[in-house]
Amino acid sequence: MLSLARRAGKLILGLDDSRHLLQKGRSLVILADPELSPRTLRELERLPEENSGVRVYLLSDFQQTMEFLDRSAVRVVAVSDTGFRRGLLRLLAE
Repeated sequence: MLSLARRAGKLILGLDDSRHLLQKGRSLVILADPELSPRTLRELERLPEENSGVRVYLLSDFQQTMEFLDRSAVRVVAVSDTGFRRGLLRLLAE
């Protein structure tokens, strides 16, 4: 699903770009590496409290997923497109 979102230009890379979309009022599903710094993890934990349209998931295999997408340096990604968000949430619920 993330690979398809990336090819469609709907995958947001990085926390800064994700924050920028939140400021515009967009809903996001954020996936992050649980090995992030404690400060960044606390910031991610606050996002759903401050923005009702945000869901944050820490993925234990995040680095493997990013290597598959040729984005091994990325530690946070987000999806804002409605269709991709819905599909991603369905996959995460399984």
